[in-house]
Formats: sequence, C-alpha cells, structure tokens
Amino acid sequence: MSLRLLTVLLLIAVAIPLAGAQQLPYKAGDWIRYSYMFKRYGGECTATIYVRVDEANYPYVNYSVKVEKTEGDHTICPWGQGYEFSMSINVTWSRPESSGPFLFFVDPSYTGEINLYGVGRVCYVNGVLKSWEVKQNGPAGVVEVSASVVDSSMGFLKPFPTDTLSQNTLSQSLLLVAVVIVAVAMVAVVLFRKRKIRVTISMPLSNPGP
Repeated sequence: MSLRLLTVLLLIAVAIPLAGAQQLPYKAGDWIRYSYMFKRYGGECTATIYVRVDEANYPYVNYSVKVEKTEGDHTICPWGQGYEFSMSINVTWSRPESSGPFLFFVDPSYTGEINLYGVGRVCYVNGVLKSWEVKQNGPAGVVEVSASVVDSSMGFLKPFPTDTLSQNTLSQSLLLVAVVIVAVAMVAVVLFRKRKIRVTISMPLSNPGP
C-alpha cells in the first residue's frame, strides 16, 4: 500500500466522524409533546402541543404542529384546540438567541440555556427546544409565556439529557481518537518499511571469498 493511498485513507477516516457530527439527532416520525402556559390581563390558558418531524434531511427539517388540548381562558391562547399547521426550515439559519416560543428546532450543534435579553430564558438540547419562558411588563400588565417538554420519542429530551449528551459526546470523541491513532500507526509502519528497504538496497554486497 502506497504512502499516498494511506494519506488519503487517513483524511477520509478523520472526515467521516466529523461529517457525522453534522447530522440531525432525530429522524422522520420522531415527536415531542409540549405543555404551554399563557398569562395576560389577569387570565390564564394552558395548551398541549404535539410536534412531529415529517422529514429530516440536514439541514432541512419539515415538521407539523397540532394543538391537542386547551384549558382555561381560550381568548388568551394564540391557537384554538385542533389547530394545526406545517413548517419547513433550514436549521443552520435558526439561532437560539432569536428564539420564540414556537421555534422548535435550531442548529443541532447547540445545547445549553441562554438569557433572552433579561426577560426570560430558553433551553435547547441538540438543537431541539426543551423549555422557553418569558415575562414582560406591557401596557395592560404582565404577560407570561412558558413551554416545557412533557414527553418525546427523542431520548435526549427525557430526564438527565446533559448526562446522556456527555456520554454521546465522549463516545464520539473516543471513536475519533481511535480512528486517528490507527491511521497514523499505519502510515508510520509504511514509512519504517520503506526506510528499511532503502537502507538494505544502499548497503554494498559482500564480495565472495577466493
């Protein structure tokens, strides 16, 4: 095996795990159920919202949203019970800092919680909305909106997502290190053999005795 071929294999071996990191951590058919709470003008409304991934082909995600149930003051809820719609987004264009209560998917490389300009906070795990809350003072009083995951087919949104994410990240890192070590070792062996052959060829042959 030539040195050039081994170099190409090394680059491919390193590129494959890195490319995998750009894939979506969910697939078509995955779903999330959220509980929403809206408060304003002294009234309150809660809603159960079901989000389903229809297509997932990085960086594009098509998903549908359906309001399964509403309770309380229905004039406050932005959607009525049974309301549904579909959306298509490019997750690389969706940033968590511009998040709204209905921005369910952002760049999958993002996990963490950020402050929303001092009026609230939002939390994403692997680019999927986990919780969102905002409290603002308006002309007619305080307005509050919050959302949180109730259940999901996505394991990383269930209890202790940070531990699960850390384990997945560690596994991917160890795999990448192992692939690089093996590839470098293969290149080193070839270089050693080539050098040994050159040294052998360069040594003069002994003249036979009389």
